[in-house]
Amino acid sequence: MPTLPDQIIFDYFRENNREITITELSTHFDGISFEGILKPINSLIYQGYLEETNESLCWRLSEKAKQAIKEGAETKKQELAHKAREVEKTKIDLEIAKKMLKEYPTTKRMARYGFIIAIILAAIELLRYLNELTSE
Repeated sequence: MPTLPDQIIFDYFRENNREITITELSTHFDGISFEGILKPINSLIYQGYLEETNESLCWRLSEKAKQAIKEGAETKKQELAHKAREVEKTKIDLEIAKKMLKEYPTTKRMARYGFIIAIILAAIELLRYLNELTSE
């Protein structure tokens, strides 16, 4: 006999956010027996996320569940804000990388010129040193 996971029942209550009867649940989760629906409901009641109403076989979200949903929404907002900051940071890093790549040929050219100048100056100094040796 198939049963529903607690999370599916919890999500159904969260989405509807009102009192829900076993009849409505059995209609929505067609093909699942009353026992298959009652097992996760009893589990959620035991965990404190659902509470029974005055009506028979009717439940609603408890304050604990509403608080958990609210905290989950806050956490989700924080995660989205963090992701937005990460995206912005990535955009800035990409712009910096593009500028660096754009400047790379100039920097490379300047390094080559510097190397050539260093070789020329070293050759000049070597020639001066050899001239001093031969003139003595």
